[in-house]
Amino acid sequence: MIYSKFTIRYPKSILRGIVEETIAKKYNKYAEWNRLLNFTAPIIDRYAVNSGKEGPAMIFLYAEANYFLGNIKDAEKGYKLVMKLFPDGMESPRAKTRLEEIGEKPK
Repeated sequence: MIYSKFTIRYPKSILRGIVEETIAKKYNKYAEWNRLLNFTAPIIDRYAVNSGKEGPAMIFLYAEANYFLGNIKDAEKGYKLVMKLFPDGMESPRAKTRLEEIGEKPK
């Protein structure tokens, strides 16, 4: 995959975040949930290690992948994290809406 070559060749590129977000949004757009989850999971792990250097879009997309794959607990954690860390971000209202949808579903 071209992305792998990019990260090997340019591990500290300032474009890395933009490239990752573009790939993740493509997976989201075409409902490729397994690929999105596999792609965003390491980014979320990096987020935990780097204390928040990833943006809200990647966390939101990680939550979306989990939501559509039926991993509701992981999706909820992601949506709540977006709302907590980025309350004024454009993903926050979408995360709130998704949490409300989850709350309306029978358990």
